[in-house]
Amino acid sequence: MAGSHGTGGTVYSGAGGVFTPGRLLAVIIAVIIVIGVVQLARPTGSPVVVPEVPTALSLPGAPPGIPWPTNGEATLYVQGIGSLGTSGSTEAPTWSVAKMMTAYILLKDHPLTLGSSGPTITVSSADVADYNHDVAIGASVAAVTLGEQLSEYEALQLMLIPSGCNIAWMLAQWDAGSQSAFVAKMNATAKALGMDHTHYVDASGLSPATVSTPSDQLIIMRKAMAIPVFAEIVGQPQMTNPATGKVDYNYNADLGKDGIIGVKTGNASNAVFAFEANRTADGQAVTIDGVIMDVVATTAQPSDLAGALQEALSLVNAAVSAVTTVPAAQAGMAVAKIVPPWGSSIDVVTKSVPTLVGWGGLKMPAHLVLDVKPTKAIPAGDILGDLVVGRGSRAVDIPVAITRGLGGAPIFWRLTRF
Repeated sequence: MAGSHGTGGTVYSGAGGVFTPGRLLAVIIAVIIVIGVVQLARPTGSPVVVPEVPTALSLPGAPPGIPWPTNGEATLYVQGIGSLGTSGSTEAPTWSVAKMMTAYILLKDHPLTLGSSGPTITVSSADVADYNHDVAIGASVAAVTLGEQLSEYEALQLMLIPSGCNIAWMLAQWDAGSQSAFVAKMNATAKALGMDHTHYVDASGLSPATVSTPSDQLIIMRKAMAIPVFAEIVGQPQMTNPATGKVDYNYNADLGKDGIIGVKTGNASNAVFAFEANRTADGQAVTIDGVIMDVVATTAQPSDLAGALQEALSLVNAAVSAVTTVPAAQAGMAVAKIVPPWGSSIDVVTKSVPTLVGWGGLKMPAHLVLDVKPTKAIPAGDILGDLVVGRGSRAVDIPVAITRGLGGAPIFWRLTRF
């Protein structure tokens, strides 16, 4: 018979022996236990952090008003903080401001340390002819004599202080072997630096076809000013010309005014001025950089160069007034969500917010640094890391915290997930 009935209930038998309901229940329970153990042993997965803060934040407050030139175009920048903006981006002649690029390439190809004079350059008959030609056409020049021995440092002084166009051509020839080869270097360097709206046709800037924009000239000015010898020379109000023994004066009449320490002027039918100033703003030492281009003479200001120099002073003082301490962000601002696999998302928000040096509306780089461990319970309000806002040494860390607790994965979820 396949089975029998008795006082012990139903009994099933087969090839494996007797199989009672009690045994079936035990098997089911064992299977459930095994599945439960396996489910509990499986990794729970990590909470996913979803950032909600952009890579740049606009600081709270209204942007400062900048007295941009109504006659010309300009850009203004505070080192380590950011740009105060640009007014105008039309390509215009650089005139002698092109000599910043010439000096930059010379000092890259033939580096000088402070206190050194560098190799000697002999003035040739061609150099004397260039000088005489420039005198005849009314260009800015520095006197030279045939056979004169100039050190590299002296030649750079003559090019940057009295703005000798003839010296720029002499240095270009000395460095690259020809004017065309040196101009090719200038344009290649401009391209490498991201000066996309700049084109050089000569080393001196005498040609109106050598053109750029304020933003592009700011790039090369900052690169050149990072070279100590360049910064030293453009900060000199005068020099003694080795050929004549007479004093040659710097065309930058703003030197020493309102903290201005350089950099280069240029003018012909209009004026250009690249400038840098060291000032104190809201108790902070700041360096202000700017470039003004395409300033033309007016009835109120009959000299285009004087107009550019005056505009520069106005921009420097406006930058000083703009710089202040500003909250780095808003307290309680959501910067991320933590999304655990087993529950709803939890906000991460800024806590106490420090101030940084800047101005309202300034865009500052921002990035999150968080530490969320999947195996660790996190109580509400716990600091998870920082929102870093700002640039370089002026950047600040804003602590960020979780708004409600994050516990481990619930047992029911761990048992029932598939």
